[in-house]
Amino acid sequence: MRHRRSRAADRPAATTTVLSGPNNLVTMAQTTHLSDRRLVRELTVILVVKIMLITAIWWAFFRGERVPVDPGVMAAQAVSPALAPRPTTAGENDAQ
Repeated sequence: MRHRRSRAADRPAATTTVLSGPNNLVTMAQTTHLSDRRLVRELTVILVVKIMLITAIWWAFFRGERVPVDPGVMAAQAVSPALAPRPTTAGENDAQ
């Protein structure tokens, strides 16, 4: 049976404890390794939850939405997008 460590075991007790003693490099490396593993685990959980939420929102609200695309209009837009008239707003100067 594996013994499960508490979260307190992942964190150093104090900075002086980590930096004191003849094996301070080993202790610092172990502490860094444990905190890195914890950080990776927490970031992974956060990303998985975010992806699940985004998927649920898409499934609930956008799954059935379709945008009709006319191939002729799309081809004309792709070939010459600079020729399309640019809408102007009130008070905009055309003089440069």
